[in-house]
Amino acid sequence: MFLERIQKHLRSIFILSLVFTQGLVFIATKASDGDNYNLQATFIEPILGQNIEVGQSLSLQAQLETDGAVDFSTVFFTIESIAGFGEMNFEAQGQAGNYQAASSWDTSAWQTGTYRIFATAYVYDNEGLLQDTYQSAPGFVNLYSNYQIAADALPAAGGEINWLQPDPDEAFPPGEVITGNTMSFQFELPGGNLNIANGPTIEIRPWGEADNTLMTLSVGNDAGDTYGTGPVDISGLEDGVYNAVFEGLLDEENGNIDNPGEPISAAIGFTVDRGPVAVDLVLPDLQILHPNNS
Repeated sequence: MFLERIQKHLRSIFILSLVFTQGLVFIATKASDGDNYNLQATFIEPILGQNIEVGQSLSLQAQLETDGAVDFSTVFFTIESIAGFGEMNFEAQGQAGNYQAASSWDTSAWQTGTYRIFATAYVYDNEGLLQDTYQSAPGFVNLYSNYQIAADALPAAGGEINWLQPDPDEAFPPGEVITGNTMSFQFELPGGNLNIANGPTIEIRPWGEADNTLMTLSVGNDAGDTYGTGPVDISGLEDGVYNAVFEGLLDEENGNIDNPGEPISAAIGFTVDRGPVAVDLVLPDLQILHPNNS
């Protein structure tokens, strides 16, 4: 009886240890800090930075490389919404470094927005124990709909605006990727003056939601033809894609602010992506039973 009790407790501890070890493997894979990506993934379909209309079906395919020769046991492609809509893993098969997902990515039921895409490869030994994990740096693709483009299209009107911040040269994913909790908005208005007394503003709206204003920022004159908001706290914005919509009035040529002139407006997109949330590791409270305990 005593020996059976000891064996029972040892089996329980062994099973708990196995579960805990598997949890460590999962956490280590998901909570990568991005500093040690050891897999190079060149996606053939979709191409990183591609705009994909909702409803398309894509065959995920990538060329995978490492610094040395590695025989992968299992490979997965992951599609993950930066706004938290969800994620999906696609098992991939291949040879000579060229891997293709076993099933297609049907985007019909997916929400519009920006998605991370990356590859993860595992190496197991002959006994089925995990030896190494390889992961590629995430790239981005964008799902859109025709309605969304129409709702967000707001070209400059009433004058010429040159955006300086966020970076207008970062076209994808929509606009510059902001990884922190502070950013600035700044633009240049050559050949005209902005009517500051009339209260020009920049409104922050979710991408595709023209009537949903999350923040309203005041615009001031920085110097000469340059206007902006200064540093802005965006910690209240969740990871996702946004539009910064500027609206104001031009001064009359004589500078008489009592008679405001032509309306002027423009928009620029930007993406907030602070990366995967780190998972706090909680160790189980193991109570080792003494043989004298019943």
